[in-house]
Amino acid sequence: MMHADLVDMVDFVNTISDLGIQCSSNEPEKVKSSIELWLKDNADNAPLWDAVYAFESDGILLPEVEEVIAWTLSKKLAA
Repeated sequence: MMHADLVDMVDFVNTISDLGIQCSSNEPEKVKSSIELWLKDNADNAPLWDAVYAFESDGILLPEVEEVIAWTLSKKLAA
């Protein structure tokens, strides 16, 4: 039997906080704002992309996390 983790916004925020992205709440719009500020201030974004890819491959994402991750990846593509 295969096991997958269910990833909610708390899990996502806890992981990105380990990267130095400080979120004032678990609300998706606040998380996006925090990510956007971090991306502007950090030249080395690789740890964030690694975390995003790990979430996508290792867990089942709740819809709000999936939306924030899609938004985050759109920022990478726009760069």
